[in-house]
Amino acid sequence: MSELAQALEQLVDSNIFIAVEGTVSKRLIIIGGNKRVQIDLSSDRSQLAEQLGEIDFYINDPNKVLIGWDLKNLFSHVGNVLGLKYDLDSNLLDLKVLECFFGVFEKAPESFKTAQSRLVSIMQDANWDKLKYIYKNIYLPLITSVIPDIENAGIIHTKNRLKLNSYYEILGQVNGRSKCSKFSDKSFNPHSINESDRELFRPAGFDEIFMYIDFNHQEVSMLQWLSDDPELGKNLATGQDLYNTIWRDITTLEPTPDSRRICKGIFLPVIFGQGAKSLSKRLGIPFDVANKLITKIQNKYSVALEYVAKQIVKDDGYALDHYGKKRFFGEQDYRIRNFVIQSPASTVCLHKLVMLHREIKDARIAMHVHDGYIFYVRPSDCRKVYNLSKDILESDDDNLYPNLKLKISCEIGKNLNDMKPIN
Repeated sequence: MSELAQALEQLVDSNIFIAVEGTVSKRLIIIGGNKRVQIDLSSDRSQLAEQLGEIDFYINDPNKVLIGWDLKNLFSHVGNVLGLKYDLDSNLLDLKVLECFFGVFEKAPESFKTAQSRLVSIMQDANWDKLKYIYKNIYLPLITSVIPDIENAGIIHTKNRLKLNSYYEILGQVNGRSKCSKFSDKSFNPHSINESDRELFRPAGFDEIFMYIDFNHQEVSMLQWLSDDPELGKNLATGQDLYNTIWRDITTLEPTPDSRRICKGIFLPVIFGQGAKSLSKRLGIPFDVANKLITKIQNKYSVALEYVAKQIVKDDGYALDHYGKKRFFGEQDYRIRNFVIQSPASTVCLHKLVMLHREIKDARIAMHVHDGYIFYVRPSDCRKVYNLSKDILESDDDNLYPNLKLKISCEIGKNLNDMKPIN
């Protein structure tokens, strides 16, 4: 019997807390009762396979609740070394993700008792039922397969002749989006690719090109859905570009590409509370023009503004979004205006990511960037992948976002600086 097996055998009758430490090298901490086992996960295929076999034999039990911490890194490491999806039969609850949802940002617990106590606290929250559904349908697949597959898809840097991998921290941003980091010379940050790298990056697979799909005016669509603003609803019902229809509403002028850009730079900032002075300075337009545009927006879309204005920070300094996600704002009430729109929008984006990963078989998801998705796809499969993606991304969901109206756009290209709309 190996040293690892001897240590794990002491935990066989215990409920388990298992944490992953590290981004490059991975260390597994397994705690059961008063016993603690520490394992440096191997990067050798045969040694890692042996480690996983022993872990499965001694602690992987579908009748146990497995409390985890940052377990996405375990699944990603296994995928990177073995090229396989690692299945844990236990009822897996990642405490880090659950706590992040409710705005709790603590270090990993040092004992099973502490982990259990913190999990019980989460389960006693008034919004636990909402989180339980979202966790099962969004965060759990993100942890076990979606994000690990994206992190291991990689991208080729043609100048450095390297395959680079991404790194995502689920719920790492205030609004609930994932946070990306560059942690080594063999990694890249999908959220901050510079101009030269965009030219030099290529898909990691043979005979593949990039396909970039993103939502058009997603946050404004979310605002309409959340507030049920009738004027925004009319604009969406036309099927035309939303910013163009808003421009007509507030100016009575026909839109141009330049006016659409201006409208996009005005509308949400005004909804989020920006005043005429800062708006005129930021856009380089006269103060009186900025003031008139703000008044037009306030009058025309009063229902949407009223919805945002009613969102308040609670007595404990926390605010809640539509799905029960919680963030601390203290006395900074103005920040909640962004949060109540951007946060539920991020939940929808992540749910769509899970659906794309499950349904798209003729392409690989290479990156998830804010409200966009970048695929590796063969040229011959572009139309098929686009059509299926469009169906997935523009559909509503009876449980999470019934009657939400969304629209997408799509570009393809051999490098990220030369993307063209799909024909």
